Amino acid sequence: LLHGAPNHRADDADTLWIGGHGQHPAWTKLWSQIHGAESWSLIPSELADTLPRGRWDNAEVREVDARNLIADLRGSGQGIPNPGQFTPEEREEILSQIDDEILWRRLPLHTRIDGTPVTALWDQVYLAPALGAPDDPLFARATLIKGAREPRVRQQQRRWLKPLDDRARIELALADETPEVHWRTVLEALGRL
Repeated sequence: LLHGAPNHRADDADTLWIGGHGQHPAWTKLWSQIHGAESWSLIPSELADTLPRGRWDNAEVREVDARNLIADLRGSGQGIPNPGQFTPEEREEILSQIDDEILWRRLPLHTRIDGTPVTALWDQVYLAPALGAPDDPLFARATLIKGAREPRVRQQQRRWLKPLDDRARIELALADETPEVHWRTVLEALGRL
């Protein structure tokens, strides 16, 4: 009966999940995306609360836990199917709890300056300045990540993303198919370093 879905009545031994007590709802949403087909086993906390907490172990009721979800993502190499379903605040909540730079970069939870969620894996990913990106055709080739509001994510961005500065300008110019066209840009940027 607790399993709630008639077509899963035979799955009495399966774990039932509820949103973690006092935890940001982003984690329950992330759990749902990671476990897609098993999302039937995510039950409303009101339903679990009808059972005393001391009996949750016997009923295989567990709380969604940020640490375990992060470990699942790290271990499985799995991505997030629909990052656009997370608000910027939810994306920052998840990123703020990740201490592994590779996982942090791999998840498509970073927000581009146009608001689109993206990964931060590529060479030409930069942290956009607070005032926005200068109008420069070179920067059109780069992925510019918007500065976060959440202080911990802001700190991660400063630590793990390259700033959009003169070094970035040189890097982008030299990575262009015709770097010789950008000789003046490179010389001017070198002069400011």
